[in-house]
Amino acid sequence: MFIEIIFIQKFTLYFGNVIYAAAAVVSLMLIASGLGSLVSQKIKTDAKKISGILSIIIISLIAYTLILTPLLKMTIIFSFPVKIIFTILLIVPPAFFMGMPFPLGLRLLASKNESAEREQLPWAWGINGVFSVTGAVSATIIAVEFGFIWVMVLAAAAYFITLITSLYWN
Repeated sequence: MFIEIIFIQKFTLYFGNVIYAAAAVVSLMLIASGLGSLVSQKIKTDAKKISGILSIIIISLIAYTLILTPLLKMTIIFSFPVKIIFTILLIVPPAFFMGMPFPLGLRLLASKNESAEREQLPWAWGINGVFSVTGAVSATIIAVEFGFIWVMVLAAAAYFITLITSLYWN
């Protein structure tokens, strides 16, 4: 949710219309992360693969923190159709990889032989739901109080914590 809020804000300025920005960001992120989730079924669930995917997400978020605003400022003069294509090229790659960690983590949790790990699956779904709902509110509060850059930094930090946890747990 943190990333969606940032992208909607950045692309609202880019398109000059909040409806276009929200529609583009939400639909592209849902489609791309859904495809990432689908592709994750083909990926073997091991610590190296999960760490690699999380690293790609973290690196892309840090890069977007540094270059997204200048990149959008440089290309704001493009026509609307070109802006749409450019938006697709910017949003789809990180969103694709963002769709992978949760299903891979669920599969890893379900593959454990101990019944205690399998009993944690409902908790994983519940925690995911809680953070999905509170993420939008938290992102808005953080953006207002500290700025949009901190929302992106905290999103990268959340993925970094996930990376450290996955390395420790495996």
